[in-house]
Amino acid sequence: MKKALALPLTLLLAFCCTFALAEEPLTLDSLMTEIEAAPKAVSMGELSFEVSEDKQSIYIDRPEVSGAANYTIAYNIYDSNSVPVNYFYSDAERVAATPGYGGLFNVFVVVTDTDTKETASRNIGWTELDWPHGNALTVSKATFELSGDKKSIYVDRPEIRCKSGRVTIAYNIYDSESKPVNYFYSTEKRVAATPGYDGKFNVFIVVTDPVTGEQDVQNIGWQILGEPAAPISVGDHVTFGRYPQTASGTDLTPIEWVVLDIQDGKALLISKYGLDAKQYYPKWTNVTWETCSLRAWLNSDFLQKAFNAAEQSAILTTLVDNSSAQCFRIWTRYTYGGNDTQDQIFLLSYAEANRYYGVTWEDSGNVNSRAAPTAYAAQQGAFASDDHQTADGQAAGWWWLRSPGSDQGNAAIVLANGALNEFAVHRGSGSVRPVLWVRLDAGIL
Repeated sequence: MKKALALPLTLLLAFCCTFALAEEPLTLDSLMTEIEAAPKAVSMGELSFEVSEDKQSIYIDRPEVSGAANYTIAYNIYDSNSVPVNYFYSDAERVAATPGYGGLFNVFVVVTDTDTKETASRNIGWTELDWPHGNALTVSKATFELSGDKKSIYVDRPEIRCKSGRVTIAYNIYDSESKPVNYFYSTEKRVAATPGYDGKFNVFIVVTDPVTGEQDVQNIGWQILGEPAAPISVGDHVTFGRYPQTASGTDLTPIEWVVLDIQDGKALLISKYGLDAKQYYPKWTNVTWETCSLRAWLNSDFLQKAFNAAEQSAILTTLVDNSSAQCFRIWTRYTYGGNDTQDQIFLLSYAEANRYYGVTWEDSGNVNSRAAPTAYAAQQGAFASDDHQTADGQAAGWWWLRSPGSDQGNAAIVLANGALNEFAVHRGSGSVRPVLWVRLDAGIL
Protein backbone atom coordinates (compact mmCIF):
# COMPACT_ATOMS: atom_id res chain seq x y z
CA MET A 1 0.00 0.00 0.00
CA LYS A 2 1.36 3.43 -0.95
CA LYS A 3 1.53 6.01 1.79
CA ALA A 4 -0.44 9.21 1.30
CA LEU A 5 1.81 12.17 0.42
CA ALA A 6 1.36 15.12 2.79
CA LEU A 7 1.87 18.49 1.09
CA PRO A 8 1.91 21.96 2.69
CA LEU A 9 -1.34 23.93 2.22
CA THR A 10 0.41 26.62 0.10
CA LEU A 11 1.81 23.98 -2.23
CA LEU A 12 -1.63 22.31 -2.56
CA LEU A 13 -3.23 25.66 -3.40
CA ALA A 14 -0.52 26.39 -5.97
CA PHE A 15 -1.06 22.94 -7.43
CA CYS A 16 -4.83 23.42 -7.65
CA CYS A 17 -4.49 26.83 -9.31
CA THR A 18 -2.03 25.45 -11.81
CA PHE A 19 -4.32 22.52 -12.50
CA ALA A 20 -7.26 24.84 -13.17
CA LEU A 21 -5.39 27.14 -15.56
CA ALA A 22 -3.25 24.66 -17.51
CA GLU A 23 -4.33 23.60 -20.96
CA GLU A 24 -3.18 20.05 -20.16
CA PRO A 25 -4.08 18.73 -16.68
CA LEU A 26 -1.07 18.25 -14.39
CA THR A 27 -0.64 15.05 -12.45
CA LEU A 28 0.81 14.77 -8.97
CA ASP A 29 3.69 12.73 -10.35
CA SER A 30 4.60 15.43 -12.89
CA LEU A 31 4.42 18.12 -10.17
CA MET A 32 6.74 16.16 -7.87
CA THR A 33 9.14 15.61 -10.77
CA GLU A 34 9.37 19.39 -11.22
CA ILE A 35 9.92 19.90 -7.50
CA GLU A 36 12.66 17.25 -7.37
CA ALA A 37 14.33 18.76 -10.46
CA ALA A 38 14.58 22.19 -8.82
CA PRO A 39 18.15 23.40 -8.10
CA LYS A 40 19.62 22.21 -4.81
CA ALA A 41 22.41 23.71 -2.73
CA VAL A 42 25.86 22.28 -3.33
CA SER A 43 26.94 19.60 -0.84
CA MET A 44 29.65 16.99 -0.45
CA GLY A 45 29.77 13.50 1.01
CA GLU A 46 31.97 12.36 3.86
CA LEU A 47 35.73 12.80 3.46
CA SER A 48 38.19 9.94 3.72
CA PHE A 49 41.90 10.43 4.26
CA GLU A 50 45.03 8.83 5.64
CA VAL A 51 48.47 9.95 6.78
CA SER A 52 51.47 8.81 4.71
CA GLU A 53 53.86 6.22 6.11
CA ASP A 54 56.54 8.86 6.75
CA LYS A 55 53.90 10.97 8.56
CA GLN A 56 54.69 14.05 6.46
CA SER A 57 51.65 14.14 4.14
CA ILE A 58 47.88 13.78 4.38
CA TYR A 59 46.25 11.89 1.49
CA ILE A 60 42.66 13.05 0.91
CA ASP A 61 40.20 11.23 -1.33
CA ARG A 62 38.08 13.39 -3.60
CA PRO A 63 34.62 13.86 -1.99
CA GLU A 64 31.40 13.11 -3.83
CA VAL A 65 29.75 16.42 -4.79
CA SER A 66 26.05 16.95 -5.46
CA GLY A 67 23.89 19.94 -6.26
CA ALA A 68 26.33 21.56 -8.71
CA ALA A 69 27.06 20.89 -12.38
CA ASN A 70 30.31 22.91 -12.31
CA TYR A 71 32.40 23.33 -9.21
CA THR A 72 35.90 23.72 -7.79
CA ILE A 73 37.43 21.85 -4.86
CA ALA A 74 39.88 23.74 -2.63
CA TYR A 75 42.11 22.20 0.04
CA ASN A 76 43.18 24.46 2.94
CA ILE A 77 45.81 23.62 5.55
CA TYR A 78 46.29 25.66 8.71
CA ASP A 79 48.97 25.25 11.39
CA SER A 80 48.39 25.19 15.15
CA ASN A 81 48.32 29.02 15.18
CA SER A 82 45.55 29.05 12.52
CA VAL A 83 48.01 30.42 9.96
CA PRO A 84 47.41 29.13 6.39
CA VAL A 85 50.38 27.07 5.22
CA ASN A 86 48.96 25.52 2.05
CA TYR A 87 46.05 26.27 -0.25
CA PHE A 88 45.40 24.63 -3.59
CA TYR A 89 42.68 23.55 -6.03
CA SER A 90 42.43 20.03 -7.42
CA ASP A 91 39.82 17.68 -8.86
CA ALA A 92 42.11 14.62 -8.71
CA GLU A 93 40.76 11.42 -7.20
CA ARG A 94 43.34 11.71 -4.41
CA VAL A 95 45.55 14.62 -3.39
CA ALA A 96 48.55 14.88 -1.09
CA ALA A 97 48.45 17.81 1.35
CA THR A 98 52.07 18.30 2.38
CA PRO A 99 52.96 21.43 4.37
CA GLY A 100 56.69 20.65 4.26
CA TYR A 101 57.31 20.73 8.00
CA GLY A 102 56.03 19.05 11.14
CA GLY A 103 53.44 19.91 13.76
CA LEU A 104 49.68 20.04 14.22
CA PHE A 105 47.63 20.88 11.14
CA ASN A 106 43.95 21.43 10.48
CA VAL A 107 42.62 20.59 7.01
CA PHE A 108 39.46 21.99 5.41
CA VAL A 109 37.92 21.04 2.06
CA VAL A 110 35.73 23.65 0.34
CA VAL A 111 33.51 22.96 -2.69
CA THR A 112 32.28 26.01 -4.64
CA ASP A 113 29.52 25.99 -7.26
CA THR A 114 31.07 28.08 -10.06
CA ASP A 115 27.63 29.10 -11.33
CA THR A 116 25.84 30.10 -8.09
CA LYS A 117 29.00 30.72 -5.97
CA GLU A 118 27.44 28.61 -3.18
CA THR A 119 29.95 26.73 -1.05
CA ALA A 120 30.06 23.64 1.12
CA SER A 121 32.95 23.00 3.50
CA ARG A 122 34.07 20.15 5.68
CA ASN A 123 36.81 19.93 8.32
CA ILE A 124 39.01 16.85 8.40
CA GLY A 125 40.27 17.88 11.85
CA TRP A 126 43.64 18.15 13.52
CA THR A 127 46.40 15.86 12.28
CA GLU A 128 49.98 15.70 13.53
CA LEU A 129 52.84 15.34 11.03
CA ASP A 130 56.56 14.73 11.59
CA TRP A 131 59.41 17.13 10.82
CA PRO A 132 61.06 16.16 7.50
CA HIS A 133 64.46 17.66 8.38
CA GLY A 134 66.73 18.23 11.33
CA ASN A 135 66.62 21.44 13.32
CA ALA A 136 69.72 23.22 12.00
CA LEU A 137 69.64 25.56 9.00
CA THR A 138 72.38 24.62 6.53
CA VAL A 139 73.00 26.57 3.32
CA SER A 140 75.55 25.77 0.60
CA LYS A 141 77.58 28.55 -0.99
CA ALA A 142 75.61 30.35 -3.68
CA THR A 143 77.01 30.24 -7.23
CA PHE A 144 76.54 32.99 -9.81
CA GLU A 145 77.72 34.39 -13.15
CA LEU A 146 77.47 37.63 -15.11
CA SER A 147 75.22 37.84 -18.15
CA GLY A 148 76.82 38.17 -21.57
CA ASP A 149 75.99 41.89 -21.74
CA LYS A 150 77.29 42.36 -18.17
CA LYS A 151 74.05 43.99 -17.07
CA SER A 152 72.75 41.22 -14.81
CA ILE A 153 74.02 38.80 -12.19
CA TYR A 154 72.51 35.32 -12.47
CA VAL A 155 72.40 33.71 -9.03
CA ASP A 156 71.78 29.98 -8.59
CA ARG A 157 69.61 28.96 -5.65
CA PRO A 158 71.81 27.46 -2.89
CA GLU A 159 71.04 24.02 -1.47
CA ILE A 160 69.15 24.46 1.79
CA ARG A 161 68.13 22.12 4.61
CA CYS A 162 66.19 23.25 7.65
CA LYS A 163 63.57 22.21 10.15
CA SER A 164 60.63 23.79 8.38
CA GLY A 165 61.58 22.96 4.79
CA ARG A 166 59.91 26.21 3.61
CA VAL A 167 62.55 28.91 3.80
CA THR A 168 62.40 32.42 2.38
CA ILE A 169 65.23 33.61 0.15
CA ALA A 170 65.82 37.34 -0.22
CA TYR A 171 68.16 38.93 -2.76
CA ASN A 172 69.60 42.36 -1.89
CA ILE A 173 71.58 44.59 -4.25
CA TYR A 174 73.42 47.69 -3.02
CA ASP A 175 75.27 50.29 -5.08
CA SER A 176 78.78 51.61 -4.41
CA GLU A 177 77.38 54.01 -1.79
CA SER A 178 75.64 51.11 0.01
CA LYS A 179 72.21 52.32 -1.07
CA PRO A 180 69.68 49.53 -1.81
CA VAL A 181 68.79 49.43 -5.51
CA ASN A 182 66.93 46.11 -5.69
CA TYR A 183 65.34 43.80 -3.14
CA PHE A 184 63.15 40.81 -3.89
CA TYR A 185 62.20 37.33 -2.71
CA SER A 186 62.43 34.26 -4.89
CA THR A 187 62.67 30.47 -4.62
CA GLU A 188 63.49 30.03 -8.33
CA LYS A 189 66.47 27.80 -9.18
CA ARG A 190 68.11 30.79 -10.89
CA VAL A 191 67.27 34.48 -10.62
CA ALA A 192 68.51 37.54 -12.50
CA ALA A 193 69.63 40.41 -10.24
CA THR A 194 69.45 43.43 -12.54
CA PRO A 195 69.73 46.95 -11.08
CA GLY A 196 68.96 48.61 -14.43
CA TYR A 197 72.03 50.83 -14.74
CA ASP A 198 75.80 50.44 -14.77
CA GLY A 199 78.13 50.66 -11.82
CA LYS A 200 79.56 48.70 -8.92
CA PHE A 201 77.09 46.55 -6.98
CA ASN A 202 77.20 44.35 -3.88
CA VAL A 203 74.82 41.38 -3.75
CA PHE A 204 73.63 39.60 -0.59
CA ILE A 205 71.47 36.49 -0.18
CA VAL A 206 69.50 36.09 3.06
CA VAL A 207 67.99 32.65 3.84
CA THR A 208 65.47 32.53 6.71
CA ASP A 209 63.61 29.64 8.36
CA PRO A 210 60.24 31.25 9.25
CA VAL A 211 59.51 28.61 11.90
CA THR A 212 62.73 28.67 13.93
CA GLY A 213 63.85 32.18 12.93
CA GLU A 214 67.31 30.88 11.98
CA GLN A 215 69.05 32.88 9.27
CA ASP A 216 72.07 32.61 7.00
CA VAL A 217 73.52 35.59 5.12
CA GLN A 218 75.86 35.18 2.16
CA ASN A 219 77.65 37.99 0.36
CA ILE A 220 78.33 37.34 -3.32
CA GLY A 221 80.63 40.36 -3.32
CA TRP A 222 81.17 43.41 -5.50
CA GLN A 223 80.36 43.12 -9.20
CA ILE A 224 80.77 45.74 -11.95
CA LEU A 225 77.93 45.81 -14.42
CA GLY A 226 77.98 47.38 -17.90
CA GLU A 227 76.23 50.30 -19.54
CA PRO A 228 72.42 50.35 -19.42
CA ALA A 229 70.38 49.40 -22.45
CA ALA A 230 69.26 52.13 -24.83
CA PRO A 231 65.73 53.43 -24.16
CA ILE A 232 63.08 51.39 -25.94
CA SER A 233 60.58 52.89 -28.36
CA VAL A 234 57.12 52.00 -29.68
CA GLY A 235 57.51 49.35 -32.38
CA ASP A 236 60.68 47.86 -30.89
CA HIS A 237 60.96 44.13 -30.34
CA VAL A 238 62.22 43.02 -26.90
CA THR A 239 62.65 39.69 -25.13
CA PHE A 240 61.17 39.06 -21.72
CA GLY A 241 60.35 35.76 -19.98
CA ARG A 242 60.46 32.28 -21.47
CA TYR A 243 57.92 29.82 -22.89
CA PRO A 244 58.00 26.61 -24.97
CA GLN A 245 58.13 27.47 -28.67
CA THR A 246 59.33 24.29 -30.37
CA ALA A 247 57.03 21.46 -31.42
CA SER A 248 58.38 19.18 -28.68
CA GLY A 249 57.50 21.69 -25.95
CA THR A 250 60.64 20.77 -23.98
CA ASP A 251 62.31 24.18 -24.40
CA LEU A 252 61.95 27.48 -22.56
CA THR A 253 62.74 29.98 -25.31
CA PRO A 254 62.87 33.75 -24.64
CA ILE A 255 59.55 35.36 -25.58
CA GLU A 256 59.67 38.07 -28.25
CA TRP A 257 57.37 41.04 -27.59
CA VAL A 258 56.30 44.07 -29.62
CA VAL A 259 56.21 47.43 -27.79
CA LEU A 260 52.72 48.84 -28.45
CA ASP A 261 52.78 51.88 -26.17
CA ILE A 262 54.92 53.73 -23.62
CA GLN A 263 53.34 55.83 -20.87
CA ASP A 264 54.56 57.19 -17.52
CA GLY A 265 57.57 54.92 -17.17
CA LYS A 266 55.81 51.75 -18.32
CA ALA A 267 55.59 49.86 -21.61
CA LEU A 268 52.68 47.93 -23.11
CA LEU A 269 53.85 44.67 -24.69
CA ILE A 270 52.14 42.03 -26.84
CA SER A 271 53.76 38.76 -27.85
CA LYS A 272 54.84 38.77 -31.49
CA TYR A 273 53.67 35.19 -31.96
CA GLY A 274 50.69 33.17 -30.76
CA LEU A 275 52.32 31.36 -27.84
CA ASP A 276 49.68 28.70 -27.18
CA ALA A 277 46.28 27.39 -28.33
CA LYS A 278 43.51 27.79 -25.77
CA GLN A 279 39.74 27.98 -25.62
CA TYR A 280 38.21 31.22 -24.38
CA TYR A 281 35.98 28.97 -22.25
CA PRO A 282 35.68 25.15 -22.29
CA LYS A 283 32.01 25.02 -23.29
CA TRP A 284 29.66 27.05 -25.46
CA THR A 285 27.85 29.31 -23.02
CA ASN A 286 27.49 32.99 -22.16
CA VAL A 287 30.73 34.23 -20.62
CA THR A 288 32.66 37.49 -20.23
CA TRP A 289 36.37 38.26 -19.97
CA GLU A 290 35.95 38.42 -16.17
CA THR A 291 34.66 34.84 -15.96
CA CYS A 292 36.42 33.14 -18.89
CA SER A 293 38.95 30.35 -18.34
CA LEU A 294 41.50 31.99 -20.65
CA ARG A 295 41.86 34.95 -18.27
CA ALA A 296 42.35 32.58 -15.31
CA TRP A 297 45.03 30.61 -17.20
CA LEU A 298 46.96 33.72 -18.25
CA ASN A 299 47.12 35.08 -14.71
CA SER A 300 48.04 31.78 -13.08
CA ASP A 301 49.65 28.97 -15.10
CA PHE A 302 51.10 31.14 -17.86
CA LEU A 303 52.34 33.84 -15.47
CA GLN A 304 54.10 31.32 -13.25
CA LYS A 305 55.63 29.35 -16.12
CA ALA A 306 56.81 32.25 -18.28
CA PHE A 307 58.30 34.60 -15.66
CA ASN A 308 60.53 34.26 -12.62
CA ALA A 309 59.83 36.15 -9.40
CA ALA A 310 61.86 39.23 -10.39
CA GLU A 311 60.11 39.43 -13.77
CA GLN A 312 56.68 38.99 -12.19
CA SER A 313 57.40 41.89 -9.84
CA ALA A 314 58.08 44.08 -12.90
CA ILE A 315 54.66 43.29 -14.45
CA LEU A 316 52.06 45.80 -13.36
CA THR A 317 48.56 44.90 -12.23
CA THR A 318 46.28 46.76 -14.64
CA LEU A 319 42.69 47.93 -14.35
CA VAL A 320 41.39 46.38 -17.57
CA ASP A 321 38.54 48.27 -19.24
CA ASN A 322 35.77 45.93 -20.42
CA SER A 323 33.15 48.60 -21.08
CA SER A 324 31.13 48.91 -24.28
CA ALA A 325 33.67 51.45 -25.51
CA GLN A 326 36.12 48.55 -25.97
CA CYS A 327 33.70 46.50 -28.10
CA PHE A 328 32.75 46.49 -31.75
CA ARG A 329 30.04 49.17 -31.91
CA ILE A 330 27.53 47.13 -33.93
CA TRP A 331 27.71 44.22 -31.47
CA THR A 332 27.09 46.41 -28.40
CA ARG A 333 23.40 46.51 -29.32
CA TYR A 334 23.19 42.84 -28.35
CA THR A 335 25.91 42.24 -25.75
CA TYR A 336 28.32 43.86 -23.30
CA GLY A 337 31.84 43.21 -22.08
CA GLY A 338 31.11 42.63 -18.39
CA ASN A 339 32.85 44.08 -15.35
CA ASP A 340 36.29 45.68 -15.40
CA THR A 341 39.05 43.43 -14.06
CA GLN A 342 42.42 43.65 -12.34
CA ASP A 343 44.95 41.62 -14.36
CA GLN A 344 48.70 41.27 -14.79
CA ILE A 345 48.21 39.48 -18.11
CA PHE A 346 45.31 40.15 -20.46
CA LEU A 347 44.34 40.29 -24.15
CA LEU A 348 43.73 43.25 -26.41
CA SER A 349 40.14 44.46 -26.73
CA TYR A 350 38.64 45.21 -30.13
CA ALA A 351 39.15 48.97 -29.57
CA GLU A 352 42.83 48.40 -28.68
CA ALA A 353 43.36 46.09 -31.67
CA ASN A 354 41.86 48.82 -33.83
CA ARG A 355 44.06 51.49 -32.23
CA TYR A 356 47.37 49.63 -32.37
CA TYR A 357 46.88 47.46 -35.47
CA GLY A 358 44.08 49.13 -37.42
CA VAL A 359 41.84 46.05 -37.13
CA THR A 360 38.39 46.51 -38.72
CA TRP A 361 35.62 44.25 -39.94
CA GLU A 362 36.14 45.24 -43.56
CA ASP A 363 39.94 45.16 -43.94
CA SER A 364 40.90 41.58 -44.83
CA GLY A 365 44.22 42.74 -46.26
CA ASN A 366 45.62 44.04 -42.96
CA VAL A 367 49.07 42.43 -42.81
CA ASN A 368 50.11 44.34 -39.66
CA SER A 369 47.52 42.60 -37.51
CA ARG A 370 48.40 39.10 -38.65
CA ALA A 371 50.34 36.84 -36.29
CA ALA A 372 51.83 33.38 -36.70
CA PRO A 373 51.55 30.69 -34.02
CA THR A 374 54.78 29.18 -32.71
CA ALA A 375 55.56 25.56 -33.52
CA TYR A 376 54.50 24.71 -29.96
CA ALA A 377 51.17 26.54 -30.32
CA ALA A 378 50.55 24.75 -33.63
CA GLN A 379 51.29 21.42 -31.93
CA GLN A 380 48.66 22.35 -29.31
CA GLY A 381 46.09 22.89 -32.06
CA ALA A 382 46.52 26.53 -33.15
CA PHE A 383 45.31 27.18 -36.69
CA ALA A 384 47.74 28.44 -39.36
CA SER A 385 46.58 29.50 -42.83
CA ASP A 386 48.25 28.52 -46.10
CA ASP A 387 46.52 31.46 -47.77
CA HIS A 388 47.52 34.34 -45.48
CA GLN A 389 51.02 35.29 -44.41
CA THR A 390 52.42 37.71 -41.86
CA ALA A 391 54.65 40.65 -42.83
CA ASP A 392 57.70 38.38 -42.54
CA GLY A 393 56.16 35.59 -44.65
CA GLN A 394 54.95 33.13 -42.01
CA ALA A 395 51.60 31.33 -42.08
CA ALA A 396 49.18 33.44 -40.03
CA GLY A 397 46.64 32.11 -37.53
CA TRP A 398 43.61 33.68 -35.87
CA TRP A 399 43.98 35.07 -32.35
CA TRP A 400 41.64 35.89 -29.49
CA LEU A 401 40.57 39.33 -28.28
CA ARG A 402 39.03 39.80 -24.84
CA SER A 403 35.89 41.60 -26.14
CA PRO A 404 32.65 39.68 -26.71
CA GLY A 405 31.29 38.98 -30.17
CA SER A 406 27.70 39.58 -31.23
CA ASP A 407 26.63 37.68 -28.10
CA GLN A 408 28.43 36.33 -25.04
CA GLY A 409 28.62 32.83 -26.48
CA ASN A 410 31.13 34.24 -28.98
CA ALA A 411 34.32 36.22 -28.48
CA ALA A 412 35.94 38.71 -30.83
CA ILE A 413 38.96 37.52 -32.81
CA VAL A 414 41.44 38.70 -35.42
CA LEU A 415 41.26 36.39 -38.43
CA ALA A 416 44.30 35.04 -40.23
CA ASN A 417 43.64 37.67 -42.92
CA GLY A 418 43.87 40.45 -40.31
CA ALA A 419 40.17 41.40 -40.10
CA LEU A 420 37.82 41.42 -37.11
CA ASN A 421 35.43 38.50 -36.68
CA GLU A 422 34.05 36.27 -33.92
CA PHE A 423 34.12 32.61 -32.96
CA ALA A 424 32.32 30.49 -30.37
CA VAL A 425 34.11 30.66 -27.02
CA HIS A 426 34.78 26.90 -26.96
CA ARG A 427 36.75 26.89 -30.22
CA GLY A 428 40.18 25.45 -29.46
CA SER A 429 42.26 26.52 -32.46
CA GLY A 430 42.77 30.17 -31.53
CA SER A 431 46.24 31.52 -30.79
CA VAL A 432 46.90 33.38 -27.54
CA ARG A 433 48.90 36.63 -27.71
CA PRO A 434 49.38 37.76 -24.08
CA VAL A 435 49.47 41.49 -23.32
CA LEU A 436 51.01 43.20 -20.27
CA TRP A 437 52.29 46.49 -18.87
CA VAL A 438 55.85 46.33 -17.51
CA ARG A 439 57.77 48.85 -15.39
CA LEU A 440 60.71 50.31 -17.29
CA ASP A 441 62.62 51.15 -14.09
CA ALA A 442 62.73 47.44 -13.20
CA GLY A 443 65.64 47.05 -15.64
CA ILE A 444 64.10 43.91 -17.13
CA LEU A 445 63.89 45.03 -20.78
